[in-house]
Amino acid sequence: MEFENLPEVDQTDPNRVEPTARLQQEQAVEDDNAEQAALLAQGDLPTGMLEAAATEEQPAPVTAAAPQQDQQWPWEEGYDLGDYARNTGEMALAAPTSMLDFGVDVINKFTGQKFKKVPKFQNDVAQSLREISAVVLPTLGLTRLGMGGGAAAHSRVGWSLGNSPLVKWVGTRGVEALAGLGVGSVSSEYEGDNLTGALKQKWPRQFDWIPDSLATLKDDGADMKRQKNIYEDLGMGFVTGLAEGVTKLTLALGDATTSLMRSNRFVGETPQAKQFLKENPIQFTDDVEQSIQRSILKQEEALDELGYYNFSENPNSMVPLKGVHDSFEFSELGVRTVDDFGVVGAAIDSARIARNLDTVHGRLGNMISEPALKYALKTSGNGQDIVLGLADQLHKAGRIGMEGASGWKVTFDDVLDANMNVAVDLFDPRMTKAQIREVLEPFITRDASGKEVMAEGGFAVAAKALRGFGAELTSMDVGRAQALLAGSLSGRISDLAEGQRLMAGSPAVYVAREKIIDLMQYVTQLAGSAKYYKNRKMNLLALAKNGFRNIEGYNDATVIGAGEVANRVFQESKTFANSMRQIAEYQPQIMDQFLMAYEVTDGRIDTIYKMNQYIHGMTADLGKGIINLDPQVQNKLVAGVWSNIYNSILSAFTTPIQALVGNFGGIISQPVSHFAGAIPSGDWKAIQRGWVAYTSIGETLQRALPYAGNVFMKASKNPETVSRGTRLDLLLQSEKEMGFLREAARVQKEQGNPGLDYLVNQIEALNDLGKDPILRFGPNAMTALDGFTGVFNASAEARFRAMDELIAAGKPVTKANVKPIADKFYKQMFDDQGMLNDDAVKYVTDEMALNLDTPLAQSITDITQRLPGMRPWLMFPTTGMNIVDIGAKYNPLWTPFQRDINELAFVPLKQLMNHPEHVDDLLRRRNIDISQMDEVAKLNKIADLKYTTRGRKAIGGLAVVSAGYGVLNGRIRGDGLYDKEAQRAREKQTNWKNRTYLGLDGKWHSYAWLGPLADWVALVANIHDNFDMLGEAALERFREKSAFILSASITDRTGLSTLKPLLDMLGGDESAMDRWAGGFLNSMGPLAGQRGEWSRAFTEGLLETENDILSVIGNRNRFGGGLDPANRQPFVYSPVTGKKANGYGMMQRLWNAYMPFKVHDAQSEEEAFLQAIEYPISTTFNSKNGVKLLAPEQSELNRIMGEDGHWRAGIREVMKDAGDWKSIARLKALRRQGYTSEEVPLEKWELLHVRLRQSQKEAEDAAFARLNKDMFAAIELRRVESVLRKQAAEEGAVFDPTTFTNIRK
Repeated sequence: MEFENLPEVDQTDPNRVEPTARLQQEQAVEDDNAEQAALLAQGDLPTGMLEAAATEEQPAPVTAAAPQQDQQWPWEEGYDLGDYARNTGEMALAAPTSMLDFGVDVINKFTGQKFKKVPKFQNDVAQSLREISAVVLPTLGLTRLGMGGGAAAHSRVGWSLGNSPLVKWVGTRGVEALAGLGVGSVSSEYEGDNLTGALKQKWPRQFDWIPDSLATLKDDGADMKRQKNIYEDLGMGFVTGLAEGVTKLTLALGDATTSLMRSNRFVGETPQAKQFLKENPIQFTDDVEQSIQRSILKQEEALDELGYYNFSENPNSMVPLKGVHDSFEFSELGVRTVDDFGVVGAAIDSARIARNLDTVHGRLGNMISEPALKYALKTSGNGQDIVLGLADQLHKAGRIGMEGASGWKVTFDDVLDANMNVAVDLFDPRMTKAQIREVLEPFITRDASGKEVMAEGGFAVAAKALRGFGAELTSMDVGRAQALLAGSLSGRISDLAEGQRLMAGSPAVYVAREKIIDLMQYVTQLAGSAKYYKNRKMNLLALAKNGFRNIEGYNDATVIGAGEVANRVFQESKTFANSMRQIAEYQPQIMDQFLMAYEVTDGRIDTIYKMNQYIHGMTADLGKGIINLDPQVQNKLVAGVWSNIYNSILSAFTTPIQALVGNFGGIISQPVSHFAGAIPSGDWKAIQRGWVAYTSIGETLQRALPYAGNVFMKASKNPETVSRGTRLDLLLQSEKEMGFLREAARVQKEQGNPGLDYLVNQIEALNDLGKDPILRFGPNAMTALDGFTGVFNASAEARFRAMDELIAAGKPVTKANVKPIADKFYKQMFDDQGMLNDDAVKYVTDEMALNLDTPLAQSITDITQRLPGMRPWLMFPTTGMNIVDIGAKYNPLWTPFQRDINELAFVPLKQLMNHPEHVDDLLRRRNIDISQMDEVAKLNKIADLKYTTRGRKAIGGLAVVSAGYGVLNGRIRGDGLYDKEAQRAREKQTNWKNRTYLGLDGKWHSYAWLGPLADWVALVANIHDNFDMLGEAALERFREKSAFILSASITDRTGLSTLKPLLDMLGGDESAMDRWAGGFLNSMGPLAGQRGEWSRAFTEGLLETENDILSVIGNRNRFGGGLDPANRQPFVYSPVTGKKANGYGMMQRLWNAYMPFKVHDAQSEEEAFLQAIEYPISTTFNSKNGVKLLAPEQSELNRIMGEDGHWRAGIREVMKDAGDWKSIARLKALRRQGYTSEEVPLEKWELLHVRLRQSQKEAEDAAFARLNKDMFAAIELRRVESVLRKQAAEEGAVFDPTTFTNIRK
């Protein structure tokens, strides 16, 4: 095959490689190793660079605009009629003069002369019209002349453009574009903005709608690279070539003067980087002609290079080869050129894009040629060769930054930070930049002598071992190169998809589709290897923390596995590519949704079958609500239902109030813990640090309140963007999944299958309901309160960091010195949208808000994802496990499962600092960025953490001692008794309330608002309550008591109390199922939390309820009884006093319904005696003569019995004898001596229980005698009916209810 049809190129270009020599190089590569092939396929590092100027020349000064004079009209006094005549004449001559201007430009261009034009008009409007006409009129004229005139004009210019396929295509497909190009090459008016840019600058309010991409683009911007992604790949490189050529800005319709664009400049920060820039000089020109010519020649060279590669791979091919034969239309010949400075330029692009430095919709520059992309897809491992080659370029370039013409500056540290953001997207969006650094960088440990050794080489270890690359290449270089390459290719994929829409109906669509497939295939390989190594490295770090030592063997396994994964990923990417091509050929109508499915699932959906299963799983497969063996695919209907259930449960106003109290407790406990730990140690330096950090409360409140309000408003408008526990990557993933489902539903509906469209509409309706700001008030308010807490923590942390900076600079630590530096650090803690984004501050805030993603919480979450049917019993695992975690941190003694807490509390500071790698690990676990910390700063931070940890344990110890004193004096209650029946009787028929203390006012006040301290207080009370019982010796039923004590103090606050109904159901309790089902169904309706509050606030007392589902739902909505007393369920009355249980006044009910500091009335003396003697009253009026009593009957009988006072009198009589005999004290003494309930049964002890039971029976009989006749008759009829049923069964017959009906009548 000969090369006679190759396109002509400029043979005089000194940077051009001869075709023969280039082919010889390619053939030599085939005989060389894979590494050399990769480097050649990328091409040499481009020496041209439009993004920077090589020299450090000063930018041209901008001339100030002349002031504009006021407009004067002809009829006004003093108006010069000569001016009027001149203005009129200039307006009339504007168009003709513009053609003269164009003629002068043509002559000057062709002859090299500098003939002057007609002087500028004095009338600004006429001059603007003249300048615009100088472009528009010649363009229209050349368009009418057609290809002949256009070709003649370009041949006179002397460029090689006339022979280029570009010009041929433009001449065939659009003479307008060629005419504009011709005019632009000679007209001086093209040295400024294009028309849209001029309009936008002159009248910004009227023309601000014009996209920046249609106005003049700077030649060095990341936005230009986005345009190249679209146009060059689609054979429209002339668009970006022309935009690069227009390098001067002029306000054609304005009154400001012309200013030359100033170029950005690369800056080498080290001798190595400066030498690199010197060896790779950057060419820059502001000449329109040279810019356009250079852009076209780059296109030609890229096409030539692709032709050489295609021919070397297919020397005997009988089909046309792109870049070799002329049988392709130009729209099929698109080639994306390598951007100037390749991967080095792309690295800087990432920093500019992150900070919006002269870029709006920027992309990372392209860094590989078309042959390099083809080479990467040829065999497994080739793609890694290209990454290593790019990493080598980064390594050689060193520390290079950039200074912008408009005054901005990007340092190499800024570049590294932005590169880490790109790496996060590639490796795992859930990871922080600090965690990514841990993955990329080598793993350093210390040997027995304390010497640092490299235990693992970092990200490059597998690639370097498998591909034999030089040892000088760092893992950071390789990681950056792979992330930047993946980011660049991903940008091209997105832009090509846009380009497909722009070129619909042309051959370019096929070209774009093939390139998208190739690019996605390569990105899949890059992502697969990155995620494999990330998982291996994170697992290694976790193992090493637990004492794992066979790191060398682990590394070997990593390398072996990397090769296997590379092969597998390569084959999977080929499978995907083949599926894509088949769909494009036979089912093009589903191509878009297949591409979306592939993108959304990170490449897991690579066949149509998998896509259909994916759709079914997210919509119609409701079985996923019970068991989900593929947690990566969540059913959207089930998720929508759960979203609204959570909103309903959290809708109560008391929910954010409790969160506020809890967060305030955390805010207060932070400084208190710090001082409680530092003061006993006598560390006045730490005390001073704490004082400076925590005492600026007024300033912090001024910041916190507006921020909380801002967060609440954002949460109300778009809750997912700020909601606590919502990860941005999961939010974006969910949006992508819904976008895919909409596309799939649209396609199926067009094919006559509306079912999926209906399901998608239902999903969206549920999602919209879940985002309703009224229904989400509780969660949104809690999010805002977390923001409030975050500001407090951010202010304190900013001051700590300011003090570290002052100490490092040798300056005194004073409030005056701290404030400006602290303000600087505080501002850095928030993103561009004003949201807190400092990882260390968010860790402390999440700890206070009980929202840390601990390993235990994640484990339970993983369980509920695979077994969603367990979610009703494990609804808030993160909160629950955080309560356990924070409670353990207040443990006054050694804490199991919290090694770092124990070390901070008990290991001396000097001993900790002797293990710097362990100190680093302790700091990293709390998301503290140690990269900017010196040894003194680390010492101070560890000391702060140590004192806070010790202080918490001291506070916990004080709480335990105080609780013990209160319990012994009968002033503190815990969670009650392990015996459920006895405890239920306590709560139902007396005013006994758990977790309360006896106040000076004689009432019992809740201490549950104390958070983790409440758990320790309750633990002490529970131990005393259950191991110092009157009816049993301490060690009796030890297992049951211990289980209750260990669980009761945390289950209610952790949400694990929801497991109790499940355990009861599994234990055979039939009524437990109805109680749970009623509660769960109630929460499926809106505002369940608020409805519960209304019930507590507007209902005078507790209600008697049956255990059926409807009664349970009615009890949870008993506020309705206040509106309809006739249908209200009956109240619970105390059989001792006859009063309503919890029968408080309106104000007390409101207080208890909404405030965490609840207040309860004390028990009567008789009720307290029954509790002390452990007398069970739960059996009162359960049945009569074998007939179960209904709730209204039980309520009425208890009321009558209590009001009669017969039983109360009987209790007083027993109380007097027990007091005289010291019955309780003597029995307790026996229990403490070890006498069991069998040896000394409580029921027989001095006949106290016997006498009480007899008195109760007499009181019950008296109450029955006073019961109204209708209720008494109903009870008796049920007794008779029961007897008749038994008799019928004994006679072998079936009871006839009609007979009984007649009897009833």
